[in-house]
Amino acid sequence: MNSIIQSVKFKLKTTKEQKDFLKSYFIEYAKAVNFFLEKVPSLGGNKFNNISREKQRGICSNCRKKTDLKFIEKDNTKVRLCGSCYDLLYGRKALYATSGRKRGRYDVRDAARLKGTEYALAFQRSQSTIRSLKALHWEWKKRFWREEFRLRKLEEVRDNKIINVGEGDKTKKVKARVIVIKKEKQRVDRYKHYYDSEKYPGYTLSALSGFIKEHSRRVDGLKRRFLKQPTFRGDVVDLHQTAFKLLGLSQLRLTLNGARYEFSFWSDDVRNKKSADFLKEKVNLIKIGKPRYPLLLQKSGEFYLQYPVLISIDIPNPDKKFRAMGIDRGEKMIAKPPYMGLYYFLTTIYGVFLTSIHISTVPTINTTLYSNI
Repeated sequence: MNSIIQSVKFKLKTTKEQKDFLKSYFIEYAKAVNFFLEKVPSLGGNKFNNISREKQRGICSNCRKKTDLKFIEKDNTKVRLCGSCYDLLYGRKALYATSGRKRGRYDVRDAARLKGTEYALAFQRSQSTIRSLKALHWEWKKRFWREEFRLRKLEEVRDNKIINVGEGDKTKKVKARVIVIKKEKQRVDRYKHYYDSEKYPGYTLSALSGFIKEHSRRVDGLKRRFLKQPTFRGDVVDLHQTAFKLLGLSQLRLTLNGARYEFSFWSDDVRNKKSADFLKEKVNLIKIGKPRYPLLLQKSGEFYLQYPVLISIDIPNPDKKFRAMGIDRGEKMIAKPPYMGLYYFLTTIYGVFLTSIHISTVPTINTTLYSNI
């Protein structure tokens, strides 16, 4: 018997007053996240790199204590910091003063009205957003290089530029524009680039102008992506594990901004019996499970609590009929928690087992992926 994390969403039953409060709370949380997204890069923390695990132990350049070192300066490898000092100088602690920390130039409490732990969760959400963007930047760069290369070729054909071909002593100058041999009933000349294949059909000058305009628009759009300041839309709020308490089968309590609020949610009272049984089962698992970090979601004016539930699953032993099967989960577009790699493996094995015993319809686990904090 193995266990995986399944994230379940519960729709809250909210009154008008509760909706107004939750909307205002989402706005304040988004202000804090966007404040960190804007100010953290200006502190200069990007001049440091992470230290590999093999070289962690040493003397911190700031506190002068022998401890685990986490960061090393790029230009001066003698400057090494522990995680606490880096956070104090370039991270959350530099932007959130407490009674024991001196207030800096910027303070998150000037931008949003939250409580202590909620500021820490907002900071982690900002860092998760930055990490997700870094993962996408490489994909954007490859697209940008492809679009820029195509655009340059089209412009060379339009302007009939002189280009250099060949290498070394065999370099020669040729015109980039090549006229395509006319086909039967063809009235307008078509052109292609010198490096295009012989079978390439080419394009007319009017079509060429349209292609250049379209590729220019794509290149400009990709450039703006790199220059655009990352922003948080404010459709999710991270909750601490102590901020949630289950009061009953369809009743819960949330601690938000230092105050406690009780909400009803849809559980065993939904119309569909199968859905009601599913939600009731997950509520009972939450009761007996250890506390976890839930999320509060906002979508189309409604609010949901998303809670990670630990469920058990049987993994069969492979036999001679065992076959491999791939499942595309779109992992490039999401930030995966560490345990999701195990989830992909287990669900794949489970699906292959059902296929091997000739079940025509393989049931899938209705799982919502999320960024853990």
